[in-house]
Amino acid sequence: MHEDAVFEPLRWRRPRKMFVNSICDIGHARVPTEFVARTFATMALAPQHQFQVLTKRPRRLRHLLESQKFVNAVWTEMERLSADDTVPLARAVREDVRKRVANWNALSSWPLPNVWIGTSIESDEYCWRADQLRGIPAAVRFLSLEPLLGPVPSLELSGIDWVIVGGESGSAHRPLDLAWVRDIRDRCVDLRVALFFKQVGGLTPKAGGRLLDGRTWDEYPATAAVEGCETGHLA
Repeated sequence: MHEDAVFEPLRWRRPRKMFVNSICDIGHARVPTEFVARTFATMALAPQHQFQVLTKRPRRLRHLLESQKFVNAVWTEMERLSADDTVPLARAVREDVRKRVANWNALSSWPLPNVWIGTSIESDEYCWRADQLRGIPAAVRFLSLEPLLGPVPSLELSGIDWVIVGGESGSAHRPLDLAWVRDIRDRCVDLRVALFFKQVGGLTPKAGGRLLDGRTWDEYPATAAVEGCETGHLA
């Protein structure tokens, strides 16, 4: 966790797409609920950005995001942050939160429209994570199948908006069989699920290229379009 980085998105006015907790898992049991609520409150206070939250522990995240107690904790944290002059919050956003509190209005829609929730699946034994993800209230649900280490015949794609697939890279990389990727691609096409094929993998990320049967797959969910959006990471 990086407490000092939580509020960084509030300093950025230009829209960005951000990968949340790139070096830790916000769904981990050791991450305090208060910190998770603060993170979601920050994302709610920065609606100009798109946030991608990836976890290997969708069961805990589902438990939190389905809980009205947790949602209330997010709203309480939004109210607290809006009243804290040390938080780098735009004046218009700060005043909007205060007006909503005064009028007993919902501080934001739920699930947050600018937050995507995803889970990692490396092999078929972890396909249960997709089942948990389907139960999470989210504007966009996505799967990160990287590094893909085997076929995933048990993977159910209903209720999933986006699938990212990639092979492993590095000196000890395990090879990717494109037959595994073709099977996923065909199911995505049948169900009209957006597919992003990141890399074949190899000694370096670019070693195997990005082609699958002569073409690249760079699809995004329909809700992904944001004008002038930059890409970044929020650790």
